[in-house]
Amino acid sequence: MRFSGWFALALGLVTPLAYFGIAGGMNTILIAMSLASLGIHITRSLQTARPADPPLSRGDWAMIVALALPITAVAVSEAVHQQWQPNSLDSPSRFLIAIPILLWLRRYPQDIWLGLRAAILSGGVAAWLVLHVAGHDWGYGRMGSSFLNYIHYGDVAALFGVCAIVLAFDKGTPNWLRALYAVSAAAGFHAALLTGTRSSWMSAAVLLALWGMLRPGRAAYKLLAVAVVVGGTVGLLLFNPVVHQRALDIEHDIKAFSHGNVDTDIGVRFQLWRAAVHLITEKPIFGWGAHGFKEQMTPLTAQGMVTPLAAEYGRGEVHNQLLFGAVNYGLLGWAAGLGLYFIPILLLWKRWKNRQLVAETLVATMWTAGFLLFGLTVETFDLSMTAAIYALALITIMQAKAKSTTAHHV
Repeated sequence: MRFSGWFALALGLVTPLAYFGIAGGMNTILIAMSLASLGIHITRSLQTARPADPPLSRGDWAMIVALALPITAVAVSEAVHQQWQPNSLDSPSRFLIAIPILLWLRRYPQDIWLGLRAAILSGGVAAWLVLHVAGHDWGYGRMGSSFLNYIHYGDVAALFGVCAIVLAFDKGTPNWLRALYAVSAAAGFHAALLTGTRSSWMSAAVLLALWGMLRPGRAAYKLLAVAVVVGGTVGLLLFNPVVHQRALDIEHDIKAFSHGNVDTDIGVRFQLWRAAVHLITEKPIFGWGAHGFKEQMTPLTAQGMVTPLAAEYGRGEVHNQLLFGAVNYGLLGWAAGLGLYFIPILLLWKRWKNRQLVAETLVATMWTAGFLLFGLTVETFDLSMTAAIYALALITIMQAKAKSTTAHHV
């Protein structure tokens, strides 16, 4: 195996640990890779005789647009409002930083597939180990790390578990590697349980059911896979005390909300989403600016649109990634949010129709759809490290190929 393969393997193994267990580790990896990519591009441009790079495809251009849109939306909105907030560029810049890496990775499709498999293999185990070695209780027994809250922690841990299941059932995977993927999946799911994050459990069940329907094979096997997922979910609801209690909390919140108590977890979210839609209709083009939603909590409370408790939560976040972009940055912000999810999904759909790169396509679908589901109830990219791991994993998955007929070298 050449150096690039060993490098991809090592990087894949350590990246999940950097995300879950090292403060600033994920951002450091992304920025270092981006700088290295730029350096390689500059060095190669100065060479008179060098191998030709593969041409940019339409899909590559589409991904570049998707990665550039978030910071563009923020810059345009803040220029219109003439209110520059440096911290508002933090997470969007992670997507922009990923573009040079995308251009670099195009030349190593087989090596990065090896690195991707290594990352998925280590992801669940890293999440589990960090919780048991250096876990931080954020209150009510909900575990995360000292710098990564339990919601982001649980969501990504569960997603690593789902991707490990996909690769464990990939055709041609040797039995010893299937066993390791199964261990990683179990570790990731257990870590998600320890965080008490309901969105991670529910999203994992939806994703596994989706995988069961999409995976190649007879219809009977697909139905069996979905039935196993449904049965496992019901089993957890009935017999796992953590999941059972969190399910009872949902039932209690719904009953309280139906009787007029809007200050439950669900009720607060409904208030914030309604407030966001109201604000979007007032300033749909450029939005309210970087902190516009937060700043409107006080006047909206005075108008009776949100309760004081909901306003307190609203000063933290909108609890929906797409609404966050639309209310603060207008149409372009909404388009940027959609682009991060649906441009990859459209590219993957084209692959799926042609039955190309089945394993890679399934993993990419799980990763993208997973973050789309997480973003329905939380601002997924309010933490730059989560934006960084989504961007890096996404461009890696979209460029990875298990088999490559062309070798390119630095």
